[in-house]
Amino acid sequence: MPCVDLGDPTQFAAAYRNHVRRVRAAAQRVVIDAGAAEDVVQEVFLKVWQRPELFDARRGSLAAFLCVMARSRALDKLRAEGALDRAAVRLAEHRAVLEPAHADEPASALLFRDECQELYEALTKLPDAQREALILAYGREMNSVEIAKRTHVGRATARSRLRLGLSKLRADMAEAA
Repeated sequence: MPCVDLGDPTQFAAAYRNHVRRVRAAAQRVVIDAGAAEDVVQEVFLKVWQRPELFDARRGSLAAFLCVMARSRALDKLRAEGALDRAAVRLAEHRAVLEPAHADEPASALLFRDECQELYEALTKLPDAQREALILAYGREMNSVEIAKRTHVGRATARSRLRLGLSKLRADMAEAA
């Protein structure tokens, strides 16, 4: 099979046409949701477009490379969503401890649910690195040293991501209020 130059727009477009269904199917087997699978497909092909040198024909076929990337990204997406869900649950638990008197009032419960939804939406708007730092800090109770090790960055970078993420989250939540 001839070597594919994914940096060439024509060859990239042909590779996309030839493999997009297979990549989508690989993603959808993991995430189930068609919309999430489409997001994965876009992320995979965007990464290949930005970094065509990642594909090495000596290591395997382009189809296999793309499907492995799709599966890996889909699994990352599932893990991140699970961590977001756990963070929302932990936030709800902390809030319930702080405001136990309102727990059995339907209006308060509805407002609280709306606030959790707003928080979730605000988290999804953050850059990936900041969202990941916040999820690790509040969803998995990691400190900045643990986050730095987990994300392979320096402690100052991890702390900066937390600070920036919280700042953006506060601003977005205040804007929504």
